Amino acid sequence: MTNPNPLEVGGLEEELATVSWRAPWSRDVAETIRRFDAELVREVKPGHPLYDRPARAYASRCDQDDVLFLLGQPPALAVVHLSWSPQERPPWPRMTIYATVAEFVAAMLEHCREYGDNDAP
Repeated sequence: MTNPNPLEVGGLEEELATVSWRAPWSRDVAETIRRFDAELVREVKPGHPLYDRPARAYASRCDQDDVLFLLGQPPALAVVHLSWSPQERPPWPRMTIYATVAEFVAAMLEHCREYGDNDAP
């Protein structure tokens, strides 16, 4: 799997820049992004839908091993549950694909409520 730079993601990254992140989700810093990118490459094997698909980490949950990745070809978002185990086989790591930022934000707000944020819209 390759992670070309820059990643062609249409306007997804610009849209994500406007998101108001709420616990348990937060935007990640460069060092963490590199670590998540490397782990995704290590875990995704031939036969997995993300194998050989350009991807870059963007955000993560503090209460789980879920990471939001920007995807290219075609542009999309994926929440991937990293296992931190190189022995995984498809369909692991499990993932959910979101075609739009709005779809992801709706899921994020549900995660916020599950996390205990009673003020989440």
